[in-house]
Amino acid sequence: MPDGNMKIGILVVYYLNPSEEWVIQEHFRRLEACYDNQFKIYGAFNRLDPGLHHYMHGKEYLQPVRLQDTDLRGSLEHIWYLDQLKSIALDDDCDYICTFDVDSWPIYDDFFDRAKSLLQENKADLMAVQREENGDSYLPHPSFIFASAALFRKFNLCFGAPSGDSEKAGYNRFLQQTKQTFDTGIGIGYRLWQQNIPWLKVLRSNSEDYHFLMGGTYGGLVFHMGSSSRVKRFRAEGKPWTKRFGDWLKSIPLLKTQAKRIVFWLEKFFPDRISKQNTGKYQAIRRDLLSNPDAFYKKLLGGSGARNPNVGGSKTALMAGADGYGGH
Repeated sequence: MPDGNMKIGILVVYYLNPSEEWVIQEHFRRLEACYDNQFKIYGAFNRLDPGLHHYMHGKEYLQPVRLQDTDLRGSLEHIWYLDQLKSIALDDDCDYICTFDVDSWPIYDDFFDRAKSLLQENKADLMAVQREENGDSYLPHPSFIFASAALFRKFNLCFGAPSGDSEKAGYNRFLQQTKQTFDTGIGIGYRLWQQNIPWLKVLRSNSEDYHFLMGGTYGGLVFHMGSSSRVKRFRAEGKPWTKRFGDWLKSIPLLKTQAKRIVFWLEKFFPDRISKQNTGKYQAIRRDLLSNPDAFYKKLLGGSGARNPNVGGSKTALMAGADGYGGH
């Protein structure tokens, strides 16, 4: 390994239904292909179905972690677990911090060498997926973040919004100027913007699309299935009736704290037309991927695959706080 004893801490929150077991199988298949004693996965499995717990054992590169539980759901729950995993990885003296979702993974076996080289070439300390196709303008998405641990330590990077009153005005300016919607990673985006820290955004690079968001390759490096553990409905497709109903529930004091949970169950049992269409597209992606994974990724990347990401072009781009947003 070129970097000797360099240690990468990979943070993953494992949450998946047994009906989608293929996702966790492919996730570990691809990560194992990249393994060269240079990373450890810190895996939260609090809400992973017990029928899938056996995937948390028998892997020398995986440290399963049962974290403090929470009643939070959605992005807030993801943030809750990622911030705890981050602290464990930093205490374990990792040199880099990396995140994946349970349904995202590296495409190439030399992925981590590529990621480190891209940071060095662009003189950046952080690179991350930015899902512009879903409306994001300044959000390092946790389906893939790769950064120096020194950056996390220096600026106390957290995945959620800042909670202190002293940060409120700056955070509100960030939201106003970037028009970024709240999601996991918003706290990292805010801190990069506030401190005017350049970062490499890794953009969707598909040559062929089954769906505008699901089944995405990013920077020719990362694959993200999307929605494997939730309802197949996305922000860029507009707000469904269930979300509007949830907004109304939040106005009722006795129901406010349960609004997200109620919406979750409504979406699950009463999917709308778009959710049903997306489910069909998801199944088509699943079918083609499982029939021949290597050929599938090659097709998405465009024949021979994007072996050399086009830095500064359509696949990755260097971004800083002052890039069109006025910094702080």
